Amino acid sequence: RLLEHEFKKADWDKDGKISLQDFTAYYEKVAKLQTQMAREGRIKSASHGTKIPVGGCAASKASVKY
Repeated sequence: RLLEHEFKKADWDKDGKISLQDFTAYYEKVAKLQTQMAREGRIKSASHGTKIPVGGCAASKASVKY
């Protein structure tokens, strides 16, 4: 559902397809929002010591610190 909703938001001309122009406009809007949120401190950067699991398995105990 989330992806369907986002695709509908990205389809600016409502033709059922995401053209390059649709994608570019949507991407710029999302990038602007992310930049604004980061400035407000609402997005945590991966450089703050977030551990990311390695191996793609939830049972994996290995992790990488970025």
